[in-house]
Amino acid sequence: MFRKITCCVFCVFCIAAFFSLCVLFIPKHRDIAACLRVKAAKKAPSVLSSSTHQHRRGVRKELWLVDAEGNRLHHKVYSTSSVLMLEPKGPRIELMEKLQGVECLIQDRANSSAELRLLRADEGLYSYRDLSFLAHSVAVSLFRLPEGEIPENIDVLSPFLQGIAQDVRFSVSSEGPQFSAQRFKASMVSRS
Repeated sequence: MFRKITCCVFCVFCIAAFFSLCVLFIPKHRDIAACLRVKAAKKAPSVLSSSTHQHRRGVRKELWLVDAEGNRLHHKVYSTSSVLMLEPKGPRIELMEKLQGVECLIQDRANSSAELRLLRADEGLYSYRDLSFLAHSVAVSLFRLPEGEIPENIDVLSPFLQGIAQDVRFSVSSEGPQFSAQRFKASMVSRS
């Protein structure tokens, strides 16, 4: 009799344990649906709903780029202030920097006849996606560098050519740095 009661209690306990495990470990339809929603949210790309801006003052950038001949060229960009903009453009995010009071020093060659371009503009736009800088109404000056390196103070050099370009584009590509100026009017500077 004791054996029968023990078997019955054991069977009841096993059945109760089985149903408890089924309730705890078999997922319900609402749990499966919630899990699928979480997985879909993780797979969907996060897209900014609005743009973000960061204001900066006294911006200075130094770039070392390699030209088609393998020479390292030193470029410097100074700006009194800038606005770094992160904007959604469809499924992608565009990162641009709008620079005010811009001065760019672009080294053209890195040998004994090194040349330097000085660009000054009230405003310019740099696109991080395209690796390009655009500016309108730009004062352009060309210098010859005696040592082949950009001096800290550009005012110690005298330009051999000065002018104004209406549209200037500077970009970096696999062929090296590219520079273009539209509607460029310049004159040779006489040294006295």
